[in-house]
Amino acid sequence: MKRARKLVDDAVTYVASSRKHVGGQTSEYIYTVWFDGNSVIDDASADELRELVSCIQSALKETEKGGSNEQ
Repeated sequence: MKRARKLVDDAVTYVASSRKHVGGQTSEYIYTVWFDGNSVIDDASADELRELVSCIQSALKETEKGGSNEQ
């Protein structure tokens, strides 16, 4: 599966999913995130990406409220 979504003028984000097949066993899906032609996250699990999305959403909510939660 590959999806593309245009975020800003010339930057494009892609997420690729795949599975590893070794010795007759198949892994869970792993994900690679590409931004503007560069791989920015490699071989992440679904849980790792969910955690990343949750962190980004929290940061966006805080900044939209005008709060500052800098660390």
